[in-house]
Amino acid sequence: NMKHLGDVTKIKGDEIEPVDIITFGSPCFPAGTLVNTKRGLIPIEQVKITDKVFTHKGRYRQVLNAQYTGTKKLLRLHTMGVKHIDATPNHLFYVKEDKNSEPVWKPLSELQPKNYIGSPLNTELENPLNLTEEESYLLGRYIADGYLRKGQRPNRPQGSMFSTVVFCIGHGKEAQFEERIKTLKFGKSKTTKNVTKYTISDHRLFHLCEECGVLAENKQFPQFLIDTDVNLLMAAFNGYMDGDGSFLPIGIYSTTTISEKLAYTFAAVVEKLFRVSSRVYFYKSKETTVIEGRTVSQQPQWIVRFKLDANPKDRGFYDDGYVWYPIRYIEPL
Repeated sequence: NMKHLGDVTKIKGDEIEPVDIITFGSPCFPAGTLVNTKRGLIPIEQVKITDKVFTHKGRYRQVLNAQYTGTKKLLRLHTMGVKHIDATPNHLFYVKEDKNSEPVWKPLSELQPKNYIGSPLNTELENPLNLTEEESYLLGRYIADGYLRKGQRPNRPQGSMFSTVVFCIGHGKEAQFEERIKTLKFGKSKTTKNVTKYTISDHRLFHLCEECGVLAENKQFPQFLIDTDVNLLMAAFNGYMDGDGSFLPIGIYSTTTISEKLAYTFAAVVEKLFRVSSRVYFYKSKETTVIEGRTVSQQPQWIVRFKLDANPKDRGFYDDGYVWYPIRYIEPL
């Protein structure tokens, strides 16, 4: 039966009835919520004061404070573009109340299915690592279907290590891949039933690929790639789509991954390059399946789909520096 007076910083004590206590609570996200920082998507409990976070104005700003505020009531927001977002009811979101309205800040508890949440466009164009288009393409290809090998060189002094990036290229795509390699030397490994393996031994490329994640469940587009020049980012996008992308006859591009971070960072790449929304689906598959007579484990999958031709009937849309995603519904936790 408490009265809720809104933003505590705007309350004027001489304008309200006499009370014993005025209290407030900070808006919060629970542990595990991914935060967009300069060093990539990070669970909120791992964000440090030294981190820079991507803001609603499309800029990076340094974190001023980080704290744990206890157990609180949560609401779950279901919206296009993400699996869901959990937050306290007073957490503010930057929204349009309808397609034609001006953006406003609204607490989660007041959001409606007709509202749209804004995702600010990344307009950074920096390249501190001096990436080339060749490297960018190979990073995208690595994210799609590459892995790393590192170890002691045989018959060499202890500590003399090799660093190799291996690309698994599907049959029929070999010429397309080789055309992209302009300066780096590559070797071909034995061909399996479905792929040809290419190896590139280059310390710089190896370490760049490490930043994209090791093992399929950890891969993502690193922030230095998302923040770079659009031509370099397009090369990385093409590399990824050449490996893991598909085009559906209805005009939709699609890709599937077992990495949550990859799903969301790829959607950010699509936003920056094409200014369109993406649909992100989470699919919990069976724990095992049979492939060529072998029983293998399966992990949950993330599917990202988008189309390049904007249509007034599209649920998500771009406007004035933001991609806007429609809210589906909100439920208490």
